Amino acid sequence: MLCPRIEIVDNERKSLVVGRDLAQLQQRLKQTKIEPAAESDSADWTRAAERWERFGLTDWTCGDLPERITVSEGPGLPVYAWPTVEFAEGVVNVRLFRNRDLARADSLTGVQRLVELAIQKDLAWLEKDLRALSRYDALYSPLGDSAELRETSLEHLKRHLLPTDLLPALTRAHFETAVAETRQRLPGLAPQFMDRLGLILQLRQQVQQRIGGGAVSALPRSRSLSSLSQLGSPATIRAANPLADELASLVSARFLERIAYDRLTHLPRYLKALLIRAERSALNPSKNQERLRQLAPYQDALKKLQAHPARSPEAQRLIEAFRWMIEEFKVSLFAQELGTAVPVSSKRLDQQLEIIRHKA
Repeated sequence: MLCPRIEIVDNERKSLVVGRDLAQLQQRLKQTKIEPAAESDSADWTRAAERWERFGLTDWTCGDLPERITVSEGPGLPVYAWPTVEFAEGVVNVRLFRNRDLARADSLTGVQRLVELAIQKDLAWLEKDLRALSRYDALYSPLGDSAELRETSLEHLKRHLLPTDLLPALTRAHFETAVAETRQRLPGLAPQFMDRLGLILQLRQQVQQRIGGGAVSALPRSRSLSSLSQLGSPATIRAANPLADELASLVSARFLERIAYDRLTHLPRYLKALLIRAERSALNPSKNQERLRQLAPYQDALKKLQAHPARSPEAQRLIEAFRWMIEEFKVSLFAQELGTAVPVSSKRLDQQLEIIRHKA
């Protein structure tokens, strides 16, 4: 389900509220005090917009944008505007914002789109290379079809390639640096990705065969990058073996939309840990139950955090880190011989949880 970004502006194009939940925006708008704009302010803003704003960009043809411009000065407080490169309704524009934080938040998607346009020939070659994914059609077939696998693979790699940080400044030089750095990540990417993916799908099949309980799918097949909550236990099609839920949380339909490229190297270890866990739980159920009791408080805490997805980007990153710390904790509990990527313990999980609660 797509959740478009909604911005409500006044007659002077001043941003009043921004978000993705219309009901919340309407409530916030009721509480927003709207001051009438002075006639001179309106005229000054119009002149500034005519000078700086551009629409329908396909390359960095807007010159170097200053961090802030002065719209007007007078007997009262000066009026400032913050230029940004936004991506809205399928096009890239240069817009003036009255709020610095909103301008910065919008600039990343605009820059990403311009970088994508700059490397579109490289991406076409990457898409052609991904045709070799057909070798994994049978392994992926319990989750989706070959077209879905190629589509989600390409989008997954684009998220890895495109800039994830704001440019130091909105200038042509910084943009060209971002393009060059993106191109540097392209050589050898497709075969490396396909090797990682093949191992993951093979291990997924082995775990599924070991635990039984029917097909592991059940996560909604959303076409947009979903929130962390979609990484949790599926709400439908419960399999007989509870480990099936954990398998689905790692590898399910369109799972490449919900995981970062750098995390793919860890998935095989998590899947191997599931295999070991399934074997050992049958041999020593009482010991398995003891370890499950150690794990349960953190899984419950994660579910509660996922139940309230509307939070700051920083809090989301902390929750995502907590989610993967739990996976590492599972390895330490059930398959210690595999090792963990980072030091992990109950104490470290408690500390991370405390940080999240302070940021939420």
